[in-house]
Amino acid sequence: MPGFMYTTANSVMKTVILVLMGFSTALAAWGFQSSGSETVDVEITLAAPSPSCSITLTNDLSYGNVVPGSSSGSVTISSTTGDRTHEDVDEVSGSATVGQVEVAGNHGTQYVVEPVFPTALEESGGDTLTYSYKWASSDAASSGYVEFTTETSDTNTGTGTGHSFTKHYRFGGTVSGIETTLPTGAYDGEITVAVSCS
Repeated sequence: MPGFMYTTANSVMKTVILVLMGFSTALAAWGFQSSGSETVDVEITLAAPSPSCSITLTNDLSYGNVVPGSSSGSVTISSTTGDRTHEDVDEVSGSATVGQVEVAGNHGTQYVVEPVFPTALEESGGDTLTYSYKWASSDAASSGYVEFTTETSDTNTGTGTGHSFTKHYRFGGTVSGIETTLPTGAYDGEITVAVSCS
């Protein structure tokens, strides 16, 4: 009996060992079949920011109130200083302001400013006064303006990515043909100023 019991215990022990070894062998086989590797690329692309530009109105151009004289007269506003002068009119009054805009941009290498001027100011009934424009530019808002001579646009070189651009433009000129034969009232026109950047 002792030998039989020993044999049985020994047999059970072997059975258990075999089962464990078999399970362990199966795990090893699974691990080998699913092994492998893969690479994941890491990438970032840096792109240059797009140029942007804007234009903001600072002042409208106003000549104030004018009383015609006995002959054809004129009123002028300087595009550099904003000063108002007149010839052959009886009186000027009210506030006069030079037209002004601010042009700003970012990341551009070139900025082009193009104003379009009227040739006349018109009253609601259709009568007109002749308008001859003058315009000027400066890096500062209130001083240092230089008047253009014959240019109809202004091209500026920017410093490119990461840099900004600011410039100021003034608009004046002369209104002529002011006579007593014309109807009283407001005579209006528009200066259209466009900016493009690249």
